Amino acid sequence: MAAAHAYFGRQHPLAQAARTRCRAAHDGPAGLLGGVACGQCWEQTIRADERFAAEFELPTDPPARDPLCPDPIAVERAIAQARAGQPVRGGLPRGVRAELARMIRDREAPWTLLPRLGISGADVARLAALADQRAAREPEVAA
Repeated sequence: MAAAHAYFGRQHPLAQAARTRCRAAHDGPAGLLGGVACGQCWEQTIRADERFAAEFELPTDPPARDPLCPDPIAVERAIAQARAGQPVRGGLPRGVRAELARMIRDREAPWTLLPRLGISGADVARLAALADQRAAREPEVAA
């Protein structure tokens, strides 16, 4: 049973939705699987997710995530934070760092942001090359 609790932990893709449902439905944290939600709320969340996927014909088993694929929202937030004069903390994921370096190399973002983004000038070429490799692997989208 401990293995099931580990699966239904904070790293599960539906953990936040299950936690939100459980907190709204119950008064206390008793009987939480994986420290997230009760069994009933986990089940309701998983079933709702399955219904949504079926209704919109989404894949039930999404493809593995490319570690170099940047989250566009994370890229936008990092740029906005750096432009506001705030250093970006927390260690940006490699794909986000690579995309930011590509943007700086291609002059889509100013070089002055480098120190706030935690990227050294020496790393720009190496990281931008990673972003180029990722882009080369992506299929072309017809306009």
